[in-house]
Amino acid sequence: MTFENSRMNNIVVLGTLAAIFILGLFLRFGVLAGTVVDTPVRADARKYVTYAYNLSHFDVYSGQRLGTSSLDSKPKPDAVITPGYPVYLSLFFDKEGPIMWDQLKSSLQVQTFLSGLCVIFIFYIFSPILGHWPSLGVALLTAMSPHLIVANVYLLTETLFLFLMVLWLFLLRVIKNGNSSMALVVLCGVFLAMASLTRSWIQYFIIFLGPFIFYVVRKEDRVKVVGGLVAGFVAVFLIWAIRNSISTGGGDDSLMLATLHHGMYPGMMYEMELKSFGFPYRFDPEAAFITQSMVNFFDVLWRRASEEPWRYFSWYLWGKASMVMSWDIIAGFGDVFIYPITKTPYQEAGVFRWTHSVMYYLHAPLTWMAVFGALMAWFPSKLKVVGNNVWLIRAISLLFIYFIAIHMVAAPFPRYSIPMRPVMYGLAIYFVADIWQRSKYVRCRVKRLTNR
Repeated sequence: MTFENSRMNNIVVLGTLAAIFILGLFLRFGVLAGTVVDTPVRADARKYVTYAYNLSHFDVYSGQRLGTSSLDSKPKPDAVITPGYPVYLSLFFDKEGPIMWDQLKSSLQVQTFLSGLCVIFIFYIFSPILGHWPSLGVALLTAMSPHLIVANVYLLTETLFLFLMVLWLFLLRVIKNGNSSMALVVLCGVFLAMASLTRSWIQYFIIFLGPFIFYVVRKEDRVKVVGGLVAGFVAVFLIWAIRNSISTGGGDDSLMLATLHHGMYPGMMYEMELKSFGFPYRFDPEAAFITQSMVNFFDVLWRRASEEPWRYFSWYLWGKASMVMSWDIIAGFGDVFIYPITKTPYQEAGVFRWTHSVMYYLHAPLTWMAVFGALMAWFPSKLKVVGNNVWLIRAISLLFIYFIAIHMVAAPFPRYSIPMRPVMYGLAIYFVADIWQRSKYVRCRVKRLTNR
């Protein structure tokens, strides 16, 4: 009877997960088909397309835009942005012909499907921690998230990074078992490196992940698991480093300097001018001087912080953390949209607007619960299903805390938090589940004491 009940329960869980997955695909492809982006190849998207074109047509990784009269000449290689997303885009280009919108549209369709797959992966990441039914809640929030859905209509890194990060977390869940093959352990490191080469903020996480994994795995598996993880990460990253050394004479710190510069303005405004909100660096007369070197950046930051210490102290301590997790895409079109749109299903009554409204009102409480959940993960848990998997919720918590800490230093654009939404949802539901279990434990203890 127990076996039959367990089997039936598994069938119901898998059926529910399939329904959530289908809902996620429906929302994603519905928004992709019904959203019209005004000039989709602009700003960062233009950079990615240019790099992809040069890589596809000239086998050169470069952001140099060539005129039609220069198609026979090769662009000069550089390393201004990481190669993850341009390499992905280049897979869709005809190596001989010009860039066609059908090629770009195909890349959007693929990344939309990858975004849908993340719904399934995120369920399996959190199920050892929360159990099946709460994890279905995490999957449902991931399926409905308008930020994750709208990200698919843009030629930007968010969706690809999300997919690579989720794959890495899924493999991380598996490799903790010492019976995992070395190939799987190395592959986990490879996916972390690939995610790092798509969005660079995560590249230093290996410094924290390595010692953490060393601590939680069995002594006899430490060398294998940590060594393989680091080896996979370094092997991929080394390819990029060697390429930069040969082609450009070294790396390029302009991207790091830019993200530090863009995040130095309290409230994301220059001198608290409302018209500069989201783009304060465009209004700063010292911007050119600041971006010349790290020394110039720190000189100007120190001078301004000395003049208004509390304003800068509060901005760097909690203002940035609050902003990076906010709902509105401030340096963009607004709401969940990065580039301007002329049409979207979210403007119409029905399931799209309804799911948008639900997620909008849930956003603030989910964010706060995720913060508390990330902290609570380091306390002894009363959540029975966690068991030997307490290390996994702590690894996820470590990633979330690392993300917040990085953006307390760098630019806190809310767009950067889009791929972290599933992690946030999981931590939020973990917080609720653990509090519920703790309250049950307290009630049971009180009941026992009163019955004596």
